[in-house]
Amino acid sequence: MSVAYKMFTEAGIPCRIITGTGNKDSHGWNIVKLDGKWYNIDCTWDDPVTLKGKNMVLYDYFLKSDEDFKGHERDEEFRNLEFYGEYIMGEVSYEGVIPR
Repeated sequence: MSVAYKMFTEAGIPCRIITGTGNKDSHGWNIVKLDGKWYNIDCTWDDPVTLKGKNMVLYDYFLKSDEDFKGHERDEEFRNLEFYGEYIMGEVSYEGVIPR
């Protein structure tokens, strides 16, 4: 998550690190801002190498709305009205063209 943060910010994409739980274990991920809205990205859960060493490209946790970001629960500081007032999340998962 911190490497992803550095990569996104170096590319000029606004990014925040979010902490909470993933499937009830301590976990962290990022949110990024595209087209004026923020979206969840979990690079850990979309890791392209499985535990058995098989390569699989996944986008299950890439540019997701909160509703589509299953298994994740934010710490209180990232799910209160003040936070959501400043970081307006996309109501649906991102479907636009990814800027290159």
